[in-house]
Amino acid sequence: SNGNCCSYAHFKYGSIMEYGEKEQKGDSTGTCIEFTPDTAIIGNYELDFSIIQEIVQTYSYLHRGLTYVLNGQEYLKPNGMLDLVNDKVGKECLYPPVYLTDGWLEIAFTHSIAGKGGILSFVNGRPTPSGGTHKKALEKCLARMVCMNEFKRGRLFSGLFATVSLRIEIPYPAMTKLYSQDVDEENGPSIEEYISTCMLGMPQDVINTLEGIASGRIPIQDSATE
Repeated sequence: SNGNCCSYAHFKYGSIMEYGEKEQKGDSTGTCIEFTPDTAIIGNYELDFSIIQEIVQTYSYLHRGLTYVLNGQEYLKPNGMLDLVNDKVGKECLYPPVYLTDGWLEIAFTHSIAGKGGILSFVNGRPTPSGGTHKKALEKCLARMVCMNEFKRGRLFSGLFATVSLRIEIPYPAMTKLYSQDVDEENGPSIEEYISTCMLGMPQDVINTLEGIASGRIPIQDSATE
């Protein structure tokens, strides 16, 4: 947008048909995308709005402070990963979700009293459902902070719901899994070191709670993590 005008472009079959500037409605800035599927190519179609809604909701968590508008409904998550944990676990939180951030890294987690656990991971604003080095680093750093043996580790991760979102320079687009070992391929710290440094800011009372969970002093219903 430029003053009271905004730029627009109309494409058809991959070719630009029209472009220029027109009067802007309202004071908001951003990008508006309208898409009409070509029935000559894909035939009759039906959009599953629930899938589109879920995707938009996910991206609103990943781009905190950015408002997405889908069919007139706004999606805004100003606290990013913290909002994601709060929305997923809700009133089942054993303790208020912990939120840690350091530049291009966001970590949020809590334990669910219902034992529902899992770790959601993201790289460069995209989900990595198969995890990768950032997810493994988070698991390793958490375990190292409070326990060493496998029995206590199992207790710690039972009911843990966590998210980790990382933005790094990588020589390839992250698809479903992150393979990079370092934040910067040339001179940056390792991903594990970066996450470990960020977690140094964890409050002592949270560490005490995690130690209590790992030792069994604070019980959580048994449930396998996702």
